Amino acid sequence: MRHKDFGIAGCALLLLFVCWACQSKPSVGKSRVVGAYSGQHDNGDERLALRSDGTYVQRYQKAGVAPQEVSDRWDFKTENSSRRPVVVLHNFTPHFPRHDGPKKDWELAVEEDAGMIRLYVDSTVPRDIYLGAPDANDGK
Repeated sequence: MRHKDFGIAGCALLLLFVCWACQSKPSVGKSRVVGAYSGQHDNGDERLALRSDGTYVQRYQKAGVAPQEVSDRWDFKTENSSRRPVVVLHNFTPHFPRHDGPKKDWELAVEEDAGMIRLYVDSTVPRDIYLGAPDANDGK
């Protein structure tokens, strides 16, 4: 009987561990992505500000060229095929070497790690990312 009790207790502990391990990380909310981001790459430097009023400002600086600044709207989605939150930037052009192209609506996946928010263009390695400061104030 004693071995049976240990077996039941062991199965219960294993089930608890499996349930704990399968829990997904808490999702990042819209208010958490508001802020200032930067991306440095071979094409130049980008600054991206997501404001709480639903607008963004993108500033792109290429060496030897006057800075470009554009502004438009952004949205936050959690329902998508990847089941991860995404920021949708309307009429946006990232300037990363592999993604420089015409303006369109871009979905940037959202990831949080150690208090830092990352927005990334796609899941290829190496990722093209914008890094956000953990204490950025409303993207200003």
